[in-house]
Amino acid sequence: LMEKAGPVFAFSHDLLKEAVYNLIPTVTRLRLHKKIGLTLANRSESDTAISRLAVEQLNLCIDCVDMLDTSERLQSAWLNLAAGKSSITSSSFAQACDYFEAGISFLEEDHWSTQRTLSLELYKMSVLAHFMDGRAKDTQVSKRLADVLSNAISFEEGLTARILIMKMFASTGKFIQAINTGLDVLQHLGEAFIPPDEISMTDVAGKVKDIQSLLQNVTKDDFKSIPVMTDATKLNAMQIMALLCSYAHMAKAIMLPYLSYRMIELTKQYGMCDDAIVGLAVMGFALISLANDIKLGYNVGKIAEFLAEESPNRHSLRVRISVVWDGNTKLFVEPCQSVFSKIMWVYNSAKLIGDIDTAMVSAMNYCFGMFLTGEKLEKVGSYLVRFLQEMEHLSHHMLNKVMCIYLCYTTFTGVTDEDAVKGFEVKSYEELHTIGVESGDQFLLFHVDFHRILHHCYFREFDDVDRIAR
Repeated sequence: LMEKAGPVFAFSHDLLKEAVYNLIPTVTRLRLHKKIGLTLANRSESDTAISRLAVEQLNLCIDCVDMLDTSERLQSAWLNLAAGKSSITSSSFAQACDYFEAGISFLEEDHWSTQRTLSLELYKMSVLAHFMDGRAKDTQVSKRLADVLSNAISFEEGLTARILIMKMFASTGKFIQAINTGLDVLQHLGEAFIPPDEISMTDVAGKVKDIQSLLQNVTKDDFKSIPVMTDATKLNAMQIMALLCSYAHMAKAIMLPYLSYRMIELTKQYGMCDDAIVGLAVMGFALISLANDIKLGYNVGKIAEFLAEESPNRHSLRVRISVVWDGNTKLFVEPCQSVFSKIMWVYNSAKLIGDIDTAMVSAMNYCFGMFLTGEKLEKVGSYLVRFLQEMEHLSHHMLNKVMCIYLCYTTFTGVTDEDAVKGFEVKSYEELHTIGVESGDQFLLFHVDFHRILHHCYFREFDDVDRIAR
């Protein structure tokens, strides 16, 4: 039955191991797992491998936690928290979800009063891991967020939950709700903005002039010499504004000059942080898209890129600024081929760090770029199908934007691969336009119109091209 190699004994076959294991009475089996787990946990110290083994053993007792006393359950919860964070570091997001949820199961019934710090950390990390694994729509996510908010005793305790609620709205394409939530949070942090529906193009023109004045003769060295931001309230505000920039880019671009201008104001007054670099990149895009100031917009974007490369967090910052920098600003100056060659790298990097939203936007930009750079349509089609299937699996809002590209692809080729797109419905331009209007997704409406123009150009229906363009 057993084989010996030095001090190690092992079963000669997995089926033998399973048979012997099943012969052990359930209660005895659980006691053995508990004993092994606690023994390993007390000897693990800084050895993550032994700590991971301890967690695996203790988690086998999760359906009978009453056999653990209060201190043992507390130790098990902390071990699961550490194991979950370790899994996130290695991009094992599904495994991280399991560890955090297991940790929650080990908490006491009155854990919000007796184990408050640990409870907040486990709940927030569980939600974050679900986002990183592309499962923002899981019912567990909304339940955990509601629990944190209902048990928070201060605004600061519920801040992370509110940030995650913004991300949950955005991941499902509800950008207006995400923006409104963010603006409410900023109000509490002492940062008030004009409601986006009250901003006129005259207001925007005035704010753009403020930006141009603020950035007159600015260089990268001007930002390198700024000390680090330490004010916790302003750091939180910068984080919220950076997120709002992403959502405004999709649904309320008119807000971008206001958000980015305030971010740079705070940077000059309170110090430098990673979110300031995001603000600079957005400011460059706003200068081009809203004021046609290509020269200054591109220069500001280059400064943001330089600062990102100089940062210790350069890998995540490359991903964070890529959507506005690589996917937009650079295209006004640099050849498409040089820009889009980087997009797949951004997609892969975003997947590794669990930034599903940026990964999906990068996927769309890559498919769009293949059209612009003259890639073979066969290759375009294969990538479109791959990304459509992934987005359908994630129920991600970028599905509809990529669908516009797919419809254009079928126009050019006359090919529809029914088997490849099996599992989701291929929508028409009219259906996609209705979704864009109802959801307030201006980015989707742009893609619908742009690809309809390509469609009509292909069939030489120039009256329709003129109508849509106007």
